[in-house]
Amino acid sequence: MVVAGTFLPAATGLYWQGDQLLNWLPLGACAGGFLAALLVYTLSGGSRLTPLRMILTGVICAAILSALVTGVLALWGQAHTETLVSWLAGSLHGRSWQHLEVIMPWSLAGLLGAVLVLKPLSLLRLNDEQVLGLGLNLGRWRAAILLLATLLAASAVAVAGPIGFVGLVVPHMARRLVAGFLPGQLMVAAVIGSLLVSLADLVGRVVVQPFELPVGVLCALLGVPAFLYLLRRQPG
Repeated sequence: MVVAGTFLPAATGLYWQGDQLLNWLPLGACAGGFLAALLVYTLSGGSRLTPLRMILTGVICAAILSALVTGVLALWGQAHTETLVSWLAGSLHGRSWQHLEVIMPWSLAGLLGAVLVLKPLSLLRLNDEQVLGLGLNLGRWRAAILLLATLLAASAVAVAGPIGFVGLVVPHMARRLVAGFLPGQLMVAAVIGSLLVSLADLVGRVVVQPFELPVGVLCALLGVPAFLYLLRRQPG
């Protein structure tokens, strides 16, 4: 959902200026991601949202936003089609230290915020009645954590494009490896996610030489079976 929200501003920026607009891409992507997150949060019931309602609302909004990006590709011709398609597939091709410098402030801000919300984030794993009984403002903290997640996701997507299934599969793997300890789960998830993306990028560079498969495609090919396996292992 957040990733889909970054599509339109980032794709528009890539179309008009390409890499000349690189320094502004994270800002545009974050703005689009924040608007998408706000829309989904509001339509899902705000502080009364449930995970299922939020997922379904996110799927609908993502479909609409993806259709708008397809319209961008169809209406604006072939001037930057190759760049846009590569970005939409999720690719690390041509990424350099300059790209890392561009997203570093945004990523550091998001990571610092994640450290600051560790305690309320741990409490939010309880049910709503228990959280309210502990005096936590449920709506405020959910919104704050959603904004932090949006910041981290949108800044990365602005540079690398949407790389799917990493955010779905990796947290489940981290929870299995580090049960019950949230800070440890977050650190393990970061390590596993970076290793998975790096491995997919390496395989994509060598498996069909001299061509290169986008890392987003390989992550999806690896992520779908892994996610289905995790679903089958869920009780009930």
